[in-house]
Amino acid sequence: MSASKQTILSVEHLKKYFQTASGQLHAVDDINFTLAKGETLGVVGESGCGKSVLCKSILHLLPQTAKIKSGKIIVDGTDVTAYREREMTALRGSLFSMVFQDPMTALDPTMTIGAQIAESVLAHKPTLEKTAVRERVVELLELVGIDRAQERMALYSHNFSGGMRQRVVLAIALAGDPRILFADEPTTALDVTIQAQILDLLRDVQRKLGTATVFVTHDLGVVARVADRVAVMYAGKIIETGTAEEIFYDPRHPYTWGLLRSLPALSRGKETLPSIPAYRGRSLTRRKATPSPAAMSTPSPSTTRKRRRCSASATRTMPQHGCSTNARRRSRRRWEVRDDKT
Repeated sequence: MSASKQTILSVEHLKKYFQTASGQLHAVDDINFTLAKGETLGVVGESGCGKSVLCKSILHLLPQTAKIKSGKIIVDGTDVTAYREREMTALRGSLFSMVFQDPMTALDPTMTIGAQIAESVLAHKPTLEKTAVRERVVELLELVGIDRAQERMALYSHNFSGGMRQRVVLAIALAGDPRILFADEPTTALDVTIQAQILDLLRDVQRKLGTATVFVTHDLGVVARVADRVAVMYAGKIIETGTAEEIFYDPRHPYTWGLLRSLPALSRGKETLPSIPAYRGRSLTRRKATPSPAAMSTPSPSTTRKRRRCSASATRTMPQHGCSTNARRRSRRRWEVRDDKT
């Protein structure tokens, strides 16, 4: 991270658990990361590893059964770890906001999209006159790429496609001019073409507004496209952090290797994809039952074929504009040197 960039979010040794009938479930376990103004941090990992819980912990959106055991959440220089609901309500939408996975559950089917966006605008600026609110709604719709905004603001969510609904949700999230945007799997329910459009939209909005973004996904191709830095999560822990180039071209942790090796590829034919090991028949509420990512076979110089596969997967996943030509050449040279030593 550039020293000139201001740190807007800092999470220090955060531990969060759920109190269940079987005991404590450690969903977030000793998490540390920072986020700079205008930066996109991709949080990647398999489903259930704690990505969404991490975001909701920062926004205090979890049920009362979720407890913070230790750690700090510092937003724009202020420690909000112990903030109560009234204090957090004042920050949500204005300091940070969230785009959820399914736009259909985020939108009210009985209200027009214009009314829903206006509701969010008035929540942050209650003194605005009706004309100003309408202008702001049109501005937000145009910002997220919805044309004929004045006409379409009178429509309902069922009149829109999945991609258009996600644009509306993004407009609502941006209504309070947040400095931090949490995007929780915002493209999961969309087809590949619409995914690309939404990802490009998020980058475009970020450039225009200077918003910092925490992008949560289990899709390595998506995180390679949007992220400046990547944090890999496993079983409630961040086990590796680096730039997108470092994670995709020079992964250090066995679990990161496992994720990259599990990417499907047509060139592999009928070969079975490598799996990520896990314990069976034991409760994850017990800390000792959590499988260790180090239990995976760490790539060694003798596994030439595995290295080539992982390198090829990374090359396919990493978009051309996300990595410089020199970096790709350096990466290929690294793999060639390692293979020559076998």
